[in-house]
Amino acid sequence: MESNEDELDKYFYNLDRYKSHDFLYKIDAQDYDEIMAHFDATKSMKKYLFKDKIRKKITKILTLDKLDSVFFTDREIYIKNFIKISEKDGGDRRACGVEPALLEEYKNRYFFDNSWKNHTFEFLKFVIEDALNFRKLNPYEFKKIFISVFINMMELIVIEKTVIEEEKSIKGFSLYLLREMFDEFLLYISEDVLFHFSNQDKKAIAFISFFNVNETIDSNGIKYKANPILDAEQHAWNMTTIRSTMLQYKHAKQDTYNKKSALSNQKKKFKEYSLELKVLERLNVEKSLALSEIEIKSNQTKKI
Repeated sequence: MESNEDELDKYFYNLDRYKSHDFLYKIDAQDYDEIMAHFDATKSMKKYLFKDKIRKKITKILTLDKLDSVFFTDREIYIKNFIKISEKDGGDRRACGVEPALLEEYKNRYFFDNSWKNHTFEFLKFVIEDALNFRKLNPYEFKKIFISVFINMMELIVIEKTVIEEEKSIKGFSLYLLREMFDEFLLYISEDVLFHFSNQDKKAIAFISFFNVNETIDSNGIKYKANPILDAEQHAWNMTTIRSTMLQYKHAKQDTYNKKSALSNQKKKFKEYSLELKVLERLNVEKSLALSEIEIKSNQTKKI
């Protein structure tokens, strides 16, 4: 009988069958579900460790380098090779020499309704759960890979959502879109980390602690000093100021929630009172009609 490991290997021995583009492999929903069934069957490790095991297996088979990415969604696995454009072919490095007018044309043709933004944030949700998960990475490790991860994510979306074929155009258009969303991506990730930090998540606290003004020694004994978190006036933040600010934010958010909840309750009561008033008005009309009928009948009786 085959072991779970042998059964799992059958999906990876010939990854070329999943190749959907020169720079992209896609393991579809059916095979993904079967692969993840091994996790559900064994429960021998945490889910993110199981995914890391798969990532290492894929990396070894395809000899991926540090710029390539393996992405997990809830139904697929994407293997994205980083598109490398030589300097001499790049022209304007910001968009690999692709003319701005052509980039705008691509955007208007393929993403005229800006739907790509929703798609990228939906995909980013899976990225921060896995490839850029603060539970697995310290800020130093995050800093080394997040640019290439963002670029691969945008290249993947361009490949899947357009029919652009030229490598330089795919790369240039991906970078063009990424520049538009870069700050929002980082804000999205920061909010996720800070949300867990505000809830006393130890991993989130450890992640943010790397950004203090002092030198840190990681679990491998390597000395590390991250760039500090600076405010608008270039003042460095420390754990005390971050914790204090997040506490104020939580209180303000709770206060806002309480006020919205109270307002909602008031609106609900007002609606109930309005309905009761309408019922009373209807009853009043019915009583008036009944009295009118009684008066008419009384007058008729008197005449007789």
